[in-house]
Amino acid sequence: MPVSGAAVLQQLQQAEADALQQVEESRRVIAEGRRRFDETVKERLDAIDELARHTLPNLDAPSVAQAWSEAKQLAIQVRLRRDDHIRRLENQLRSLEEQREDLERQLLSATDSLSQKLVTRDELAVKLEQLLSVDPQFKALTAEAGQLQLRIDRGEANLKEIEADAREKLPAYENSSLFKYLHDRGFGTPQYEHRGFTRRMDRWVAKMIDYKRAKHGYEFLKTTPGRMGEKLGEWRVQLDTALKQIDELQQKKAAEIGLQAVQQAVTQIERSRDLLSVEVDRVADRVSESEQELGGVRDTTGKYYEEALKLLREFLAQQRAELLAARARQTQDPIDDQITARVAHEARELEDMQQEAAWAVQNVKQAEQIHRDLADLTRRFVGAGYHDPRSYFEDDFDVMGAIRSVAEGKQSASRVWMEMRRAQRMAPGWVEQTAETAQNVMTHPATWAILEAMGHVAGVALEEAARRSYRNRYHRMSDSRRSR
Repeated sequence: MPVSGAAVLQQLQQAEADALQQVEESRRVIAEGRRRFDETVKERLDAIDELARHTLPNLDAPSVAQAWSEAKQLAIQVRLRRDDHIRRLENQLRSLEEQREDLERQLLSATDSLSQKLVTRDELAVKLEQLLSVDPQFKALTAEAGQLQLRIDRGEANLKEIEADAREKLPAYENSSLFKYLHDRGFGTPQYEHRGFTRRMDRWVAKMIDYKRAKHGYEFLKTTPGRMGEKLGEWRVQLDTALKQIDELQQKKAAEIGLQAVQQAVTQIERSRDLLSVEVDRVADRVSESEQELGGVRDTTGKYYEEALKLLREFLAQQRAELLAARARQTQDPIDDQITARVAHEARELEDMQQEAAWAVQNVKQAEQIHRDLADLTRRFVGAGYHDPRSYFEDDFDVMGAIRSVAEGKQSASRVWMEMRRAQRMAPGWVEQTAETAQNVMTHPATWAILEAMGHVAGVALEEAARRSYRNRYHRMSDSRRSR
């Protein structure tokens, strides 16, 4: 029985979907195998690390002596470099300690010298104080400075009071319209020029508000703070001059008794002592760092031990499991036998997994190729229009079996496509069938009589339709004229 193109397309699409599912399943198997492989590799490395640490627990002499011969050789090489590093660090530490001791001696000497200079400075300061206490000029300048300072203090206090009084009372004057009227005219001053009735009225207003007394109070509040500020400035200049003279006299007397030279020496020694203190701290930090580094290098489980373990792990990882097991059997310790058995087991597991991985990779490649072939076959099928409802395939070609053979990888898509093209057919459509029937009718003897009668009927019908159209248009035009 012929197979329709739509059914073939459905079979192709289903086969393509099944192939894609097979590809995804194969890839999942590979991913799972990789995960198991990575876990097994990690377990093997852990077993090798455990064997290395068991064989060489640390870098002290007894442990190195009892290790396997291969581990002993690696450990001895690392110990030699470790010992050389220790020697260099010990020499560096010794040099730093000597440098620190020398700096500490210098710092102690500077501290003693500073103490002596401070004692001398204090003695000379007492002597200077005694000399100044009996000096007439110093007494006079000190008394003058004291009086000026007292005067300034009192003046500042009075200025604050007056400024506060001005802030409180000036608004009353400035808000008085009569006072401001007279003040703005310049009443009572040479600038006042009014005569006659205006002058008499202004006098009357001034008498009424007691302008003379009010003006005196107003001028006092306006000008006094400024004058007092100027006076305070003069007193401060005088005080600065007196203090400068006092300082100059002190410096002169201090230079005469050698106090200035001692003070300069104190400053210089303090600066040198500070520099020495900073240098001592820096060297002490380096000593501490060297001691810490030396302690880490001397540690038999420190970085050199980790380096020896790394080399030993690399060596053990390159050895065959059978050799490791044979080497472990030479010792009396059963633990290394157990560990090497684990290493051998993990090695066998890895070999099996590698074979499985090779098979899985080949399987996924084949599945991907089958999926590509089916997808290409489907694309060609649709592109050729074989899924058309009229399309079908003859009985002598097993199209479904051919598709299964591609899905099973038994035939290529190109060969099946060539067979499909040879077996594919198109059923005749309505147009072809109608055209054949029309040809038979036109050759029949009664055809022309029927056609002539049909033409006469059609002509009468068209003529009657034209008359109806004319009558309808005439009636519409008459109705239109009457409505106007």
